[in-house]
Amino acid sequence: MADDYRFGMMDHSPGEIAAVSELVRSVFPHARYLTARYLQWQYVDSPDGRAVGCNGFANGRMVAHIAGVPLRARLDGEEQRGLFLVNGAVRPDHRGRSVARIAAKTIREEATRLGYAFMLGTGNRYSTEPLRAHYETVKPLDARLGLGRPRRRRESLAPVFERLWSREAMAWRLGNPERSYSVRARNGRVIVTAPAGKAGIGAILYDGNDQWGLADRGRPHGPLRVWLGADPALDWARSSYVSIPDRLRASPLNLFFRDLSGNGLHLDPEPILFRAIDFDPY
Repeated sequence: MADDYRFGMMDHSPGEIAAVSELVRSVFPHARYLTARYLQWQYVDSPDGRAVGCNGFANGRMVAHIAGVPLRARLDGEEQRGLFLVNGAVRPDHRGRSVARIAAKTIREEATRLGYAFMLGTGNRYSTEPLRAHYETVKPLDARLGLGRPRRRRESLAPVFERLWSREAMAWRLGNPERSYSVRARNGRVIVTAPAGKAGIGAILYDGNDQWGLADRGRPHGPLRVWLGADPALDWARSSYVSIPDRLRASPLNLFFRDLSGNGLHLDPEPILFRAIDFDPY
C-alpha cells in the first residue's frame, strides 16, 4: 500500500542520478540513452535551472521516479517559468499502488512552492491516462514524415505559447551527450536535425530563424525526415509530408498542461508553437 513507501525530492547527487538511470533504463530497456551522464545534463546542467524531481522507495530501493525540467515560455504575451515532465517510471511490480500518483503530486506541490507557473507533459503509453486525470488535455501533436523542409505559410497567427531559448539554453540543448545533431545555418535561417532511429530517416528539431548565431556541425540526417510538434506557420497541404498513423507512433504525443499559479492560466490549442527542440523526443 502507499503507506509502505517513502518519497523524497531529488538532491541531484551523482549517486542518486546513477540510481535514477538504473531505474528508468530497467523500465524502458530500449531507451539506452538514459545514462547517468544524460541525466546529469538534463537535470543539473541547464541554465534554466535544475530539475524538480521526486523518487519513491520501498525497503531502501528506488522504485519510482518523475521529474520536471525547467523552461521559459511566452504564454498569452507574458513570460512564465514552467516545468516539462520527463522520465516518469515505476517498476512493474510496484504499479497499481498509487506510487506514480503520489510522486507526481509531490513534484506539483514542490513546483508550486518554488514559484513555477505551469507544468507541461507529453504522455507515453503508461502516463497518458494518469495525465488526463490531473492535467488539461491541450491537443494531439502532429507527427509527419516527408522529404525536404516543410513549406511555410506566407501569413500565420502569432502563437499563444512558445518556448523561449536563450543563447546559453540553446547551447545546452544541443550539448546533449547522447545525441548527434546536425546544424545548417544559411542567410539568417537554421535547420537542426537528429537521427530518428531508422537508417535514412532524420528528425527535424528546429527549422526557422537563427536567433543564436549557430555554427554548422555534423552531417545532415535524411533524406526522409520526421516532424513532431505543433507549428501554425507550417503549410502541410503544400508540403511533401504525410501524417503518421497513430498505430505507428512510438507514443500518443498528446500535449498536457496544468496551471500552478492560481491565476487560471490556460493553454488554448490553437495556435501554439511546440517543436521537437522544445521537448525530449530526440
